[in-house]
Amino acid sequence: MLILYKIRLFLILILFILVNYYHIAGNNTLFAQTRNEAFSEIKIGLNISAKHNNTYLNDFWSPKTGFTGNIETPFYFGSITAGLTVLPFKSTNIKMPDYTGQLIFLCWGNELILPYNSSFYFGFKTGNYTMNFADDTVNTNLKSESEFAAGLTSRLNIRAFNNFEFNITGDAIKIFTKKKMNIIVFSAGLNYIFSAPAWLKEFLD
Repeated sequence: MLILYKIRLFLILILFILVNYYHIAGNNTLFAQTRNEAFSEIKIGLNISAKHNNTYLNDFWSPKTGFTGNIETPFYFGSITAGLTVLPFKSTNIKMPDYTGQLIFLCWGNELILPYNSSFYFGFKTGNYTMNFADDTVNTNLKSESEFAAGLTSRLNIRAFNNFEFNITGDAIKIFTKKKMNIIVFSAGLNYIFSAPAWLKEFLD
């Protein structure tokens, strides 16, 4: 499974490099990068999310469906995103409590415009992953563990109607616990896009 994880990371990284190559080279024959001004629009997304790879966590917990919420805006180059992913895990061992994983993240990436009102996004994601255990028998300070997390993300957007678009997202994240965890998360949902208020653009610019 570790080899497959590294292959996925390598492929996503190659695609990310290609995105930025076409942007820098100005090759618009196949692709065109969006050129919105920094902070000119806001994209709010809400996705259903689930962990889809086997790790040592599966020996003790069964992953359940969670969600991801995020807000994104164009930056001076590419775009920046802030968000939260929540993934519940059900214990498969009577000695282990259930827990909820929460990833608070920041992401920077770039986007290719594709045919048929679609686009493909690649980015680097970093943040803080917290495991909140449902165990009332231990001290409050021992009910959660928080670690640094980082990885790659990719997303296919399909403009549906007006200011809405569907998206399918894949994340490959490494969590830097004592025994490092590599997780693959797939998400699908809806984005709402609107122009940023003038006062907000002036404040951020």
